[in-house]
Amino acid sequence: MASRTPLYEWHRSAGARFIEFGGWEMSLLYTGIVEEHVTVRKAVGLFDVSHMGKIFVEGPSSHDFLDHLSANEIPMTPGRARYTHLLRDDGTIIDDVIVTCLAPDRFFLVCNAGPRADVVSWLRDHMIDGVRLADRTLEFLCLAVQGPRAPELLQRFTSVDLSRTKPFSGAVLDFVPPAPWGAAPRAVPPEIEGWGRTRATDPSMPHAKEPTVSDGRTAFLATRTGYTGEPGFELFPTAVEGLSVWEAVLK
Repeated sequence: MASRTPLYEWHRSAGARFIEFGGWEMSLLYTGIVEEHVTVRKAVGLFDVSHMGKIFVEGPSSHDFLDHLSANEIPMTPGRARYTHLLRDDGTIIDDVIVTCLAPDRFFLVCNAGPRADVVSWLRDHMIDGVRLADRTLEFLCLAVQGPRAPELLQRFTSVDLSRTKPFSGAVLDFVPPAPWGAAPRAVPPEIEGWGRTRATDPSMPHAKEPTVSDGRTAFLATRTGYTGEPGFELFPTAVEGLSVWEAVLK
């Protein structure tokens, strides 16, 4: 049976048409491909791409480990991301991935759904001392906000100055919905805890104060990445809060 993202029931109730892709039952369209395509090109669209693999690599040797297995140089500056390929010993491609540096000893790798098992297996087969690996795909969503008005839309929800973000950079967003959103405060996910306090003084990075998570607001990693060719961001809230983030952005 195909896997489903935490937003599956929302998509179904909204009348989405589904296909199976990479072992997941994915929403393909709502009103029509052309209309939705043009909306992203001219304004902004929201995609649930939570089927993408989400892997954390940590430890004192984590940078050297990823740099050795990657076709591109892996950044060491917190908040910088890199598009690259993981290669087999004969140079053939396992998958194209985006690796974000959360700290000099902590990295976040996003891979495609289909090759995810191969990616995890390849990484584990080449593990070295000083590296820890965790596949957290089911614990985090990936919501792509794409289109020329994507920065304008997301700026409504955060104090982070998104105008300062450049492609392949990221930030911890303090995400505040425009209306009361729930009684219980949210904790910053431990995977990104402290990143906002330790970001290097890179001029391409937004330097908001460390998010204060209370009154129903939350904080999560967002990267200036995507595959549409338009300005956009990919948001990584936890599976628990993902539906609330999704609905807040849609409103």
